Amino acid sequence: MSAIGTLAGLTVREALRRRIYIGAFCIALCFLGLLFLPGFASHRGRSGIELDPATQASLLTMAGLAMIKFFSAVLGITLASGAIAAELERGTLYVILSKPLTRAHILLGKWLGLVVLTAVNVGLWAALLWVAVRVREPGPHWPLLKAVGLAFLYPLIFVTLTLCFSTFASNVLATALALVCIGIGWQEGIMRQMGRIFDIRLLREFGVFAGYLVPIGRLHRWMIHVADLNLPFGMGTNPMQLQEPPPVTADLIYVGVYILAALLLALVIFRWRDV
Repeated sequence: MSAIGTLAGLTVREALRRRIYIGAFCIALCFLGLLFLPGFASHRGRSGIELDPATQASLLTMAGLAMIKFFSAVLGITLASGAIAAELERGTLYVILSKPLTRAHILLGKWLGLVVLTAVNVGLWAALLWVAVRVREPGPHWPLLKAVGLAFLYPLIFVTLTLCFSTFASNVLATALALVCIGIGWQEGIMRQMGRIFDIRLLREFGVFAGYLVPIGRLHRWMIHVADLNLPFGMGTNPMQLQEPPPVTADLIYVGVYILAALLLALVIFRWRDV
């Protein structure tokens, strides 16, 4: 465990050396900007839509959670794509392998370091979002905190997947494969809805397949469920909008098994790869 912890620390230092924190800071400024968004309520002499503070807080929560999902996934892919591939290209992995360390130590150490980095950033962004929501409506906002806890699983999926790709592909290819996975995951709800509207069985089946292949749709359903949003204008109840199946406990179990399986696959590939 000490070797894994040491390698995790080195992974964090390498990311800081690459000044990844600059991008994370810029993203934090976007969340900080939510604090200074004008109110949605109309003022005398100005046009606008009058919304109560609870609705404003829900809209900010929905937008903020979407930002956390997107930016954390991009950050995780950026960090993990070169975790193994870049080390091989630079030749530094040969030096590490000459030490009394197993390949499992190296991979798990890098994975742990990347998870810590993404967790810190998600925590910072979530704190800024929580403050922005609390400014609109004072309170502890426990549903938001629960949703953020689930949102952390989103970058965890892509860190693990991209690290797995990095064990056999180049830096660029690993990034491309991870982006393809994001695209597949996003298609689940769209394909289900299109298949339902046009009564095309193939589209519905592809949506189900996409949900198993990259289960980010399952996380999205749970995040919206626990966030307990108070959306205006009938949002979420309009029959023309995407109709998602209700979240079930099996969704979270599957996500956990999926992450573990991707990590084990990465260990197997990296163990048998010629270096």
